[in-house]
Amino acid sequence: MNNSITKKSIHWTYSVAVFCALFALHPLKATAATLSDGWNYAIDSFNDGVTETQFGGGAFEFYGIAINETSDKVSIAINSNLSLAGYADSAAARGNINYGDLFFNFSGQNFNTASATNSLFAVRFADGNDSGVATTGVYKDVTAKSVTQTNSGFSNLNQYNTIVASQGKTPSLGDLAATDPYFEQTGNNTILTSIATGTKVGDIEFLTAVTLSALGLNFAQFNAVGSQTIGFSFNKSLLPAAEYIANFLAECANDALAIKGKFQPVPAPANVEPVPAPANVEPVPAPANVEPVPAPANVEPVPAPGKVEPVPAPANVEPVPAPGKVEPVPDPENFERVPEPSTLVGTFLGLSFLGIRAAKRKMKRKIS
Repeated sequence: MNNSITKKSIHWTYSVAVFCALFALHPLKATAATLSDGWNYAIDSFNDGVTETQFGGGAFEFYGIAINETSDKVSIAINSNLSLAGYADSAAARGNINYGDLFFNFSGQNFNTASATNSLFAVRFADGNDSGVATTGVYKDVTAKSVTQTNSGFSNLNQYNTIVASQGKTPSLGDLAATDPYFEQTGNNTILTSIATGTKVGDIEFLTAVTLSALGLNFAQFNAVGSQTIGFSFNKSLLPAAEYIANFLAECANDALAIKGKFQPVPAPANVEPVPAPANVEPVPAPANVEPVPAPANVEPVPAPGKVEPVPAPANVEPVPAPGKVEPVPDPENFERVPEPSTLVGTFLGLSFLGIRAAKRKMKRKIS
């Protein structure tokens, strides 16, 4: 998308008088923030997005923004025709034009002053944009910058408003009029779209259409029916509890939205009933008079042991005499030798024979 085509196709020689006349014909009105089912809505004009030569209804048509807060979370929803992938444009520095960053201003100052004093908070939610910080998330102490000149965009809001009104359309900024002095209207590169510097304080979590619906989001009740609904949430404690103006633009400033609101303080812990003092409890009575344990009766002391006669010394025992002279064992040679077994047998047979003969003689004597 190249705004130079659009700009060349429209006469830029508007005088202040003509410009005022156009606005008289097409008064710029802000749609006041609307509360519904816990969401704070700001609905934009449905025909002020500029896409090439198309006015209204194109890729850069932003329909509305809504903010929901609970005791601990802030949820943001954006309804538009621009996806988080951005819009392809060869004339853009990166070949793509995306969302700028979402800014929160709690300072009470106009946007450019708050930026110059590092008083802004911001959320980077499109990780493919030209933000000056590295990652998506919530940032504090933010300064803002313009990236419109590297994204085929407008130099100031006066140019944007003039072109849209000249086509019979109604430029607006949601809760703010298109010409609200909260934003710088003239000058070169004065539309601040993106984070320049900031300190990250937390992350964001993207929300599905189912989750957003369960939270009660309903853009359709305002006929805001863009092709894209982008949702994300973050911890409420990352932002102050105060009134704010929040806004975001396309990096080319071909449409923009602002919303007013107020965050409530994070509620203090519920009052917890103090633990009551214990009821009057009867003191534990002193123990009854207990008879003291009587002292032990007089016990006869164990008598000292009597005199024990000492064990007499052993009687004089005759000493065991020294052994007498022992005759030496005779030399075996002096003993009769044991006869050999053969000699014994012969002797035995001889004696037997003699005995038999003697017995025969006795028998003969008896007979005779």
